[in-house]
Amino acid sequence: MTDNTVQFDLSTFQALPDLERSLLHLLSVIYAPTAATPLAICARKVGIKNPDGDESFNLHSLKPVLQGLMDSGWITSGINRFACRSEMRELITMDAMHNGTFDSYSESILEAFEPRQVDGMVTWQDLEHGISHARIHLFRGDRERLRETLKTVYAQFADSETPLDAKGFYEPIFGTPPDPAVLETLKPAILSDAFKDLAHTGMQKLQNLQPLWELMQQRKANSESTEQAEATDEILETQTLYCLLTGQLDALDVAPDESAHNPANILLESIRHLIHSGVDASLEIIGMGEEGKNGSSVITLNHELSTLPTLALMASPNTDHLHIARLALTQSQRTSTHTLLQQYLESVSTGVFSVSKTPADIEHGQLNL
Repeated sequence: MTDNTVQFDLSTFQALPDLERSLLHLLSVIYAPTAATPLAICARKVGIKNPDGDESFNLHSLKPVLQGLMDSGWITSGINRFACRSEMRELITMDAMHNGTFDSYSESILEAFEPRQVDGMVTWQDLEHGISHARIHLFRGDRERLRETLKTVYAQFADSETPLDAKGFYEPIFGTPPDPAVLETLKPAILSDAFKDLAHTGMQKLQNLQPLWELMQQRKANSESTEQAEATDEILETQTLYCLLTGQLDALDVAPDESAHNPANILLESIRHLIHSGVDASLEIIGMGEEGKNGSSVITLNHELSTLPTLALMASPNTDHLHIARLALTQSQRTSTHTLLQQYLESVSTGVFSVSKTPADIEHGQLNL
C-alpha cells in the first residue's frame, strides 16, 4: 500500500504483520494525534510487544515502525504526533471490535489519557482529546458517559476558533453521508442519538440519508427489546420529519404508543391523521374537535412540526380555530416560519385569501370576500 490516497482495504490490512496491525488498532481507538512516547507507554500496557527483543517499546524502538506505517500511507504525522488516517480510522476500529481487542485497548486509553481536573472542572488538553474519550464511550455503548463527556467538551470549546458545533460530533465519525456499516455497531439508544444528530444535519444539507433510514427501520423490525422500543420512541419526531420531507408517507402508518399521551406524541399522531384523513381528524386528535377542547399544549410546542396542526387550524371553517391559531402564533418564536404563518393567517381571517372559495369563484377568478 504505497498510495497515500488509497481507501481502506480489509484484505490488505489483514496481510500486515501483527505488530503493524496492533499499532493501527491502537492508533484508531486513540483517535487523537499522539506523540511516540505516550503511544509506546500505552502499547506496553495493552501487551503490544517489541519484536526485536524482550523489552517494551520506547521512543527509539517505536519510531521506525511508525515511520514505516507513515511511508506506506496508513498513518499521518504532524509536530511529532501520529494518528490513523481519518478515511480508514473507523473501519480499523471496527476490526478491533471484531477481533476482541477494542475493550482492553479503550480501557487502557481512557486511563492513560485522562483529562485534568481544574477547580473541580474537567479540562481537556485539546478538542481531539475530548472527542477521543467521547468516541470511545460511543463505541463502548456507555450513553451516560458519552453525554457527560460531550457536555464538558462543548462547554470548554464552544467559544474556541474551532468549536465542536462547527461540524458536530457524529458527522466526522460516521462520514457524509453516514456509513451504515459503522452505525450498525452502535447500541439502540446511542444509535438513536446519532440518528437524530445526523438526520438533522443531513436534511439541512440535502444529503442522501436513505441508507441511514433503512438501517433504523431494519433495527426496529428485527428487535423486540425494551431498549430498542424506548430508542424508537425518542426519535419519532425526527423520523416523522424525515418521512414528510422525503415523501415516504406510508412509514407514518405506525402510530405512537397509545399509552403515551404527552404533547409530542399527540402532535405526531395528529400529523399522521392530517396526512391520511384530513383536517377534521387531525384536529380531533389534538383535542380541538366539535367538543371544543383546548389543544394549545400541542400546537405551541417549540418544534417545526407544530406548523402542520397550526395550518390545519387555519384550514378549518370554524372561526374559533382561527382564533386559537392566532393565539398560538403570538406565543411562538419570531422566526421566518412564524412570519409566513402570521401573514397567511391574516389573509385567511380577513378574506383576502379564502380557503372556502366555491367552484364558481375559482372558475371566474373571483375572491370570496
